Amino acid sequence: MAYGISYGYLFDCRQRVLEGRHSFVHGLKYEEDNRKISYKREHMLAWCKQYADEYGQPQPDKAETHLSDGLTIEELWDEYLLSLGEDEESKKISLSYWYKIFEIDCKPWLKIPSINRFSQCDVCASFKLLKEGLTKSQKGEYSIQILFNCFHT
Repeated sequence: MAYGISYGYLFDCRQRVLEGRHSFVHGLKYEEDNRKISYKREHMLAWCKQYADEYGQPQPDKAETHLSDGLTIEELWDEYLLSLGEDEESKKISLSYWYKIFEIDCKPWLKIPSINRFSQCDVCASFKLLKEGLTKSQKGEYSIQILFNCFHT
């Protein structure tokens, strides 16, 4: 016997089970993966797939794509937000939700390799370290000098 459950909710649960969208695990808890995918999540996954096709390097021996070294998940999120137009405000997602979706849906096939000492030239590596420790006004000043040295040596 169950108390506090309406007939509508009971029939809704029955319908989800019949459709295969709801499976009971233990004590009326159900798995999160069985929920209907949201519009934002669907759009984010499509964008990641397109980004990986354009900028990634598919691996010949595995079903994964590697993005450029040193790219962070937050920088990828910034790229996503920049790619959205003004009419696509409804597709914006928070950084915490981005991390969650990336961990669940993208991590198995989309990899961001860690930086090692052979990933970049010394000038570019020092530029990145310098860039992380400067203010915005200092970044513009020093980035021009460092880029000039990197491409003209």
